[in-house]
Amino acid sequence: MKTIIDQDHYIQHWIHLFYRHVFSAQSNAEALEFLKTHEATHLMLSAQELFQGTNIYSSIGSDAHGDREFKLTPLQMNAYENGTPFLATVGKDTPFTLIDINHNAGNDTLITATAKLKNGGTVKIPYTVFIGETRIRPQKLTGVEMGGILLMFNEQRQFRGGYYVPPIGWKSLAVRLFFHGESPNVFVPVYPMDGNVTADVKVWEIHYPPDIQPNPKYLATEPENK
Repeated sequence: MKTIIDQDHYIQHWIHLFYRHVFSAQSNAEALEFLKTHEATHLMLSAQELFQGTNIYSSIGSDAHGDREFKLTPLQMNAYENGTPFLATVGKDTPFTLIDINHNAGNDTLITATAKLKNGGTVKIPYTVFIGETRIRPQKLTGVEMGGILLMFNEQRQFRGGYYVPPIGWKSLAVRLFFHGESPNVFVPVYPMDGNVTADVKVWEIHYPPDIQPNPKYLATEPENK
């Protein structure tokens, strides 16, 4: 199988281009143009890359000013006595003091996430929630300029983990594919074959739209100004 970045052809500049224009890509078109140029047929991402390596890989894909660098910031969840809503106390690396998660026990899809800003204001923010192997997303994404949150619960609705994702990361291709499950007609899930949205490794077959064409700049092996 032909690959773009691995031990067989360790080209540092290609690694930078991949993590900039695919992993941290801010649009499908940006990623598809790079992948088309390299004749890629599939894309693979792992949970380890997302949960443990976003700050490293997005840094590799950034410019000298760290324009695409981001990380997943863990959230600490505290339940009220009746079990809901949940409070996520967040750290200094976020624009919030807490995030109030309201969950309607009678409707798994009715969840709201309201963040209290450090300036005292509030804003509803987008989220992706996993309950067991079920993914829940809001119908309308609001407050994307603040980023979003990922929440994981087991089948018994017990909290397993949560993360704040800043705006540049929330809009990155890696997060949109691995967590949000976006663009299934272009990035078509082929592994795991049972469609498990919480799998540790995911593979997509790439279906290129007709307007996507190769761009020779993505074949450069060194930066232009080197």
